[in-house]
Parts: sequence; structure tokens; C-alpha cells
Amino acid sequence: MKKYLLSFTLLLVKLLLSSTFTFAQFFPETVNDPCDNCAPSGYSVVSGMPSVSNVTSKGGQFPWRNQQGSVIQLPSPASVSQGYTTVDSDSPQYGTFLTLLSGPVGKDKVEFIVSGFIPGMQYTMEYAVSSSRTLSTNFGSSATLQIGSVGPVPTLLATSKTDFGSNVNQWLKKFVQFTPTTTEVSFALSGNTDIGSGFVNFDIWTKPLHCILPKDKQVVLTSTQVNTRFPGPYKTVDLGTTVDTGSMPVGASVVWKLTNSINGAIIPNTPDGTFVTPGEYYAFYYHVANTCYALESVVSTAEVTVNYVPTQVPLKLGGTLTIKCPDSTYSLINKLVNPADAGIVKWFNNNKHLGQPIENAIISQSGTYYPFYYSNSTGAFSVATSTSFVTVNFETPCCKAGKDQVAVQPSSITNTCPSMTADLTTTVANVPLNTQLVWFNNPAHTGNAVSNASAVGAGTYYAFFYDPVLNCYNTDNSTAQVKVTTTLCASNVQLSLKAALQGAISGGALKMKNDLQTYGGTGLLPTSAPYAASSSYPSINNPAGAVGEVVDWVFVEIRSGSSPQTVLQSKSLLLKPNGSIVDRNGLPTTFNPQSESVRVVVKHRNHLAIMSNPIPNFSAGSTLNYDFTTALSQASNAFGDPPQMVQKNGIWCMWVGDINSNQDLIIDASDFNDVYEVNKVAPFDVYSIADLNMDGIVDASDYNLEYFNNVVAPYSSLINY
Repeated sequence: MKKYLLSFTLLLVKLLLSSTFTFAQFFPETVNDPCDNCAPSGYSVVSGMPSVSNVTSKGGQFPWRNQQGSVIQLPSPASVSQGYTTVDSDSPQYGTFLTLLSGPVGKDKVEFIVSGFIPGMQYTMEYAVSSSRTLSTNFGSSATLQIGSVGPVPTLLATSKTDFGSNVNQWLKKFVQFTPTTTEVSFALSGNTDIGSGFVNFDIWTKPLHCILPKDKQVVLTSTQVNTRFPGPYKTVDLGTTVDTGSMPVGASVVWKLTNSINGAIIPNTPDGTFVTPGEYYAFYYHVANTCYALESVVSTAEVTVNYVPTQVPLKLGGTLTIKCPDSTYSLINKLVNPADAGIVKWFNNNKHLGQPIENAIISQSGTYYPFYYSNSTGAFSVATSTSFVTVNFETPCCKAGKDQVAVQPSSITNTCPSMTADLTTTVANVPLNTQLVWFNNPAHTGNAVSNASAVGAGTYYAFFYDPVLNCYNTDNSTAQVKVTTTLCASNVQLSLKAALQGAISGGALKMKNDLQTYGGTGLLPTSAPYAASSSYPSINNPAGAVGEVVDWVFVEIRSGSSPQTVLQSKSLLLKPNGSIVDRNGLPTTFNPQSESVRVVVKHRNHLAIMSNPIPNFSAGSTLNYDFTTALSQASNAFGDPPQMVQKNGIWCMWVGDINSNQDLIIDASDFNDVYEVNKVAPFDVYSIADLNMDGIVDASDYNLEYFNNVVAPYSSLINY
């Protein structure tokens, strides 16, 4: 028996006043319940009034007749006699066929369209026709099947015409060859009667096309042995990888069987041989569209043997590795020699794949981990025991500050008047959980951190993330720097002020020493000012801080020029070795403007206070300079008081020695006695008012300074107010 094509998609279009039909994989059969003025399902009526008949009558109503006019029964159509039909034998449609009338008035014509053809491939179609009559008609003279392309410009591909002559009331089997130019092909059926009217019948079954595969063609293989990592009965191997696809006939696919005969069953659910168990398999060229084989009577010699080979997962060299901070997780996929295997490898914390696998192959705990090849489709492991493993150690605990540089934006800011400070915290958006954002005036976080990052003066600051639990930073070399500049506000007065302390100048030095800042490598200066107007500078003992070198805290007052007893404003500020008195940002400080003249008073905890001469203009936006160190006359002395300053090495300095508890603005016996009492103890490593030379030790040198100044007995002109 010939093998026939199937599996074409049928797109049936009624061309004139008809609806559209779509049939998948089969030709529409010429079967239906017998009826007049009707067509089988899937056929479009082009003209006339076709019928569906059976062997006894036309349309199930008008008996068939022979030449003499006697009632007869026609032979069964070829689709029945040769077993091609898909209709059950007990169905009214069994043995039915299409009947077309032709005559002087016109002719019946029907059409259908089939898709799925391969352009350029030659096809052979098989069908059957017959000529018959009823009491009122003659026999049809001829039956015609026209085959054409489908498209904007249809072309006729083939015409099959059957002239019946005396061959009436019998079925004639017909063959027609055609070569499609498009994937869709139209089939038109009609008849013709030379004298009067007559009937022709068409019998078309679901698979009328002969197989297009080359006869006895064996499948060409690229290999006959395939190894699988997984044991049976699991489906694990793709046999399709063994087929030479370049040698496949047009329109063919490859199916696999467990036997070398086409009578064997195609492997269930996997006709293309994907994922089969270890064993022997045979390949066949197969045309899916019409269920036919290239091998009709010859056995397949295209045999592939699938072998199970237990396989360990290969890992990169290095069985032990350490995950360093700040990384807290590790992907075991990084250890695979073939990262592409990640989808078929599962990891366990034991060598027997017991328990649950490591999710996503990502770990966060130290341990030894074992990989296994795994079939996701079947749940099979390649081996029962893994000899591949890696030991991972996590460095703990980890600094939560991480290792990334702090992201700062913008990298330069300035103050917003009336404030003379800027806010560093506005430059950082996100701070890691359980860490702090800290700032230093150096990139190595040495010294003290900025005490108030929301109010800093001019300078360059460096940002760090800090883990207070582990006392660690994100980096030891910050590149996250912010430059702060300050602009004098129109509402303030900037005062550049200089003064010198007699006790802080040693020998022939031309500037004051900062021994209290550097004493013992850690310093003795307090971070908070020892005066009523408190101020704080955490980096005071760090010469590399925002201010730089610092001698000590001083106290500055702005007083009324006409009534010096009236204090208008006061601040605790920092004295530098060159005499500059600055704010915590290292810049000259600012004061509130005044509508009258003012005097500037400088006080120190163990020196005699001095007062400036009247400064006539202290208005908003002014920038003023006042230097007490250049001349004795810079210190006010309106009442003939003793000299208000003492000269040392050409520098005019404040007298040292006013140390009694209330600093009474005079150096006398009470101060001498205080120094004497402390000197008897001779303390060192101290920040003491009795340390007149400001070296961190109270000794004879301090006693001598107090003694000689006590002989002069100077007092401050402030005593008059």
C-alpha cells in the first residue's frame, strides 16, 4: 500500500458568497450526510447546486439508473474499497461522495485550498471519479480537476481531465502531478455533459498525496555512540545531536524507534529523540505532514547506542578559598570549569546529595560544598557520591563600612548667609546600615573627626563610613573630598586680629610655641574652651587639623567704644603661633555689626587682658584688621596706666602672670603666691594656669616669670571700667 501525505493545514476559502474554512493537517473528504444543494464540509461552492450522494441515490433522494433506466446501486467509492476514508462504517456519511451536475443551463463547481506545500517540490495526488445518471438525466461526459497557485496572480499548475466514454457507473482511479509555486494550492472540481444534463462524482480522501521522501533513504549520522552522565530509567540524552542535518531530504524530519523496522512505535512523547535513556536507538526519515517514511520495506541501519558514564563535576584548581571582607556571599558557580554547566549542577553541603541543595549556588557560611550533575527534567543525579568539593572560609567579622569610597555630590560647597559655616552632610545621600558618616580634614582619618559636620568652616574635608562596633573605616585613603569655601555675609563684620603671649615665646624665637598642642604626641589642650563663651574644637591637639598649629584658647570681647564697660559680644577663639586669632575653621572670625565705635579686648587664662583703641567703623560687610603685636600704642592706655604690653624679641606681648581665681586684671603678690604653691608640687603633663611658659610643666622657669613680672606689677587698663 502506498504511503500518503498528511498534516497539511487546510485553509478553505469560498470564493463566491461563501465563508472561510480552516482545516489542519488533512484534505477535506468528499463526505457528508446525503443532501441536495449542498457541499461537503470544507468545500466552497463556486457555482451551481452540488450534492452529496451515496451508492443508492443522488443526494439521498433520486435513485441511480443504468443505460436502460433501471434502478441500480453504484460500486463503493475507492476511499471505502481501499480503506482510505476516516468515516466509521455505521455512519450515514460512510461511502458518500460529491456529485456535480453539468448541462446547457450551467454546471456545478466547487473549490478548496490546502496549505503546507513546499514550493518547487513535485507532488502526486490520487483520487477517483465516476459518471452516473438519474431517471431525468444523461451520464456526465467528463470530470475535471484543476490545480492552481494561491496569491495575487494565481497560475494554473495542472489539469486532470477524465473522459468517461462507455465507462459509466464505475469508479476510475486518477493520478495527477503538480509542482507548487506557493505554500497554498487551490483545487477546483467540475464536470461536463455533451448532450443534455449529466452527473459526475468525485471521491477525495484525507491523505491523497503520495510520499515525497526519497525511497529507501537511510538517515545519515555524525556519530553512533553517545555518552550520558545520567543512568536509566531517566530520559537524559538528545539523540538529535547525532544527525547530519545537512543530508536530510527536503520536508523530512527524523524520528527514533527502539527497533529497526518502521512498524515499531515512535518513542512516546519524544519523536525527535530528545531525552532518551541509555540503550540502542534507530533513526528514520519521516514526513510529518503525511505520516510516511523513506524506508518502506528496508530496515534502518542508522543505529545509535547511548551509554551511561558516571561523571564528576570538574572544578577549577584550588580546593580551599577565603572570602575576604566586605564580601559576605560567594557564588559556587565561580568554581566550575565550565560555567555553562551551572544549570545542570546542584551543590550540597555533603557528598551524598542529602537534604536540600544550595539555593542558586550562593553561600554565606564557611564549609565544604560538593557539586553533582543533575537532570532537571527527571531529578536524576549522575553519581551517588561526589569526589569533587571546595572548602570556603568567610573572613569574619566583616566591617560593615565596606570598601567603597563615599559618594559625595557636589564636591564643593559654601556657606549660606547669614551663617558663616557650611553643612557637609548635604553632600552624601546614603549611609550603609549600622555605620556612621564621619569627616576628617585629612584623607587618612588621623586625629579627631569633625565634631559638627553640619557647621564647618572653610577647608577641605574627607568623608568616611565608620563601623563603631568594630572601630573600622571603609578606607584608609579617602578620595571623597569636599572643598568648603566661606563668603563674608553682608550682615557680619570680619575681624583679622593678632596678639601675642609673653609666656609662649622662648629664647630668641619670633613666634609663639605650640608645646601644649604637641605635648607627648597627644597634646594637653582641652577640646572645649576654658571660658564663659564655650566653644569646641575636637582637633585642637592635631597640628594637621583645620586650624593647624594652636598655642591655646583665648577669649575675645567686642565692647562699646564710648563705654568700654559694656560688652556687646564675646567669643572663645584659637591663638596661632604667629599671633593670628581664628575661629575653629582656621579663618578670621566674624562678629555682629555695631552702629557705634567699638573696642576689642583679648583675654587669656594666665596673661593680663589688653584692650584696643576705639575702632570707629564696625558696620555690616566690613573687613577689619587689628594687630596688637606691632606697637605698644595698639593697646589702649587712656589713664596713664603702666605699659599694657611687654616687648619680647621685637614682638609686643600680653603680660604673663594674672592667674588668681578671678583674674583681677593685676599681677601682684596673690598671683605670685599661687605660682609658688603649685611650683612646690612641680606637676607635669598638665594644662595649668601656673604653667606660665606653657610647656606642660610647672617648674622654676614659671616661678621666675611670675617673680620678675610681679616686681613690675603691671595692671590692665580694663581695671578702670
